[in-house]
Amino acid sequence: MIDFEKLAKDVEKLEQSAKTFGAIEKRKPEDLDAKALATASDAMKLHMTTLRDIVMMFLKDRKEQIRAGHMFKDAAAKSILPTDVAARGDALLIKWGGHVTPTDPRAVHEDAVRLSQMAAKIIPVLKAYKKEP
Repeated sequence: MIDFEKLAKDVEKLEQSAKTFGAIEKRKPEDLDAKALATASDAMKLHMTTLRDIVMMFLKDRKEQIRAGHMFKDAAAKSILPTDVAARGDALLIKWGGHVTPTDPRAVHEDAVRLSQMAAKIIPVLKAYKKEP
């Protein structure tokens, strides 16, 4: 059974982290200093790991097999998440969900843009999940 209170808290975390790396997306990659890169990297890592946990919770609740590298595609196939972000989500999860994250300013900026676009589509969907009365 899905814990909807935990889901609401996780969605709040997603919104906060999206605001953080959303601010990075508005800047030029050349203007990013080490502190901004570290902040953006931490926010993107938090965002992707939280999103991974949410998707895993939904797939486990439906007793679906969780395939490594295809988690978002599987969730999209089960109509949990929008299908147009599935491939991008899997690629970003591989890149930002691990222990080693990119440090190149251009790569961080490009991923912040991609992640902001993805968050704009996923967060409203996750907010729509409510406990049935």
